[in-house]
Amino acid sequence: MTDPKAVYLAWKLGRLKYKLLTRTMWLEDYDKFHAMSGGETYVLEVGRRTGKSSFDMLIGIEECIRTPRVIVGYIAPVREKLTEYIQPILFDVLQDCPEEFKPEYIQKTNSLVFKNGSRIMFTGSNNKSYVTLRGFKLKLLLGDEFAFVDNFNFALDQVLRPALFDSNGKILLSSTPSPQLDHPFHVLADKQKKKGLYKHGTIYDAGYKKTDIEKLREEYLSDEDFRRECLAERVADPRRAIIPEWDDKYELPVIRDEFYRFYQYVVAMDLGWSDFTVILWMYWDFKNALLVVEDELVMRGPSMTTDWLMTGLKDKERDLSCNKGEGWERQPTRVADVNNPLILSDISTQHGIHFFHPSKERKEVMVNQLRMLVKKGGVRVHPRCKMLLATLKSAMWTEDRTEFAESETLGHADAVDALIYGMRTINSQRNPIPFNHNLNPMTHYIPEDQVQSAEQNAFQKAFGLKPSKNPLWSFRRNPWK
Repeated sequence: MTDPKAVYLAWKLGRLKYKLLTRTMWLEDYDKFHAMSGGETYVLEVGRRTGKSSFDMLIGIEECIRTPRVIVGYIAPVREKLTEYIQPILFDVLQDCPEEFKPEYIQKTNSLVFKNGSRIMFTGSNNKSYVTLRGFKLKLLLGDEFAFVDNFNFALDQVLRPALFDSNGKILLSSTPSPQLDHPFHVLADKQKKKGLYKHGTIYDAGYKKTDIEKLREEYLSDEDFRRECLAERVADPRRAIIPEWDDKYELPVIRDEFYRFYQYVVAMDLGWSDFTVILWMYWDFKNALLVVEDELVMRGPSMTTDWLMTGLKDKERDLSCNKGEGWERQPTRVADVNNPLILSDISTQHGIHFFHPSKERKEVMVNQLRMLVKKGGVRVHPRCKMLLATLKSAMWTEDRTEFAESETLGHADAVDALIYGMRTINSQRNPIPFNHNLNPMTHYIPEDQVQSAEQNAFQKAFGLKPSKNPLWSFRRNPWK
């Protein structure tokens, strides 16, 4: 639009759609957003260099021009230097604004003040800076790169939505995808997509030349970074993935074979409070050299008690029949990592269920052992283990790789911790299947010195003992030595 009178009228009315004629990818979203009911949320899951920040700002400025004395909140993806981030965006949107309507940016309060009393309040997304918006009555909330805000659910549900309640205000959230695949931003985006209040856009949609985009692609450190940042694909960062070797093909039920009753069975628990408590049931399939995880129990919250937890454990083991078979019974090996050993003591005395402390080393050492087993195809997880499967697929390290990153849906990757403790408890080298399994003593002659296992024969040789006709490990002194 080049006609000065038309530009003046557009600014006077607060209808700035003409500024999107050179950014046609946003025209449809402009119309959808304005047709949206109050109290709704529109989500933009788009790549970098698409103009999403300018689109957000345009929507906010329109609202302030059209409606006197309203407050718009704008959350920017910065920790410091908020002004340096905001000013280029303001210049892009306000460069043809008539002086009569041009707002003033107040750096001291990080706000854009309009002549009709309306204003846009800017705040950062880090260190929970957005809590400064608590208590204000917002007409509109704009979240830029909102997938990277500190504590997503707390920010949206406990601070920002209440600030929009009285005005029945709208929300516009834009962001590139998070490298954390289970991030709540993705959950919200999928929800809004079903309602038609969602957009997915890439750098190719922004009108750049393909040759320029390919040059940009070469500058990225990894293809995953480019796909996530510019193509808005939900791609995990392999440099931070805890188990990057995990493949969905390892998710399948494994049928118990005839040797199952001889296999070592382990119950591994990572006990949490604010985090998840995860219990895994697993065994080592010696025949196929597989760590098989059959089931899980997941609990969380202050309402969880040891009574509730142990009731769930007993019910699960009853359903699994993990310690019973035809004419035989065994006690699983149980391990648990807890901060307070008194908890295990209480569980033992009050419920008769005994847990040992797991063998532990540096976190990265233990993780690498699991990664090597997964890489060799040595892990199978039953599809019903939803938490474990999601954690193996999506859980990440913190940026300094010292701890597991916190997630709204996965906790601190507690399921991976439980899997590691179980893996380190299992003796994968010992053959648990008796050498005379399925042999009929009426049709086969078995020498006396071969009745025992290799461990028992070594014990006999070391102490000069020979087996008696009594049950195994009942020895008498060899009088001929």
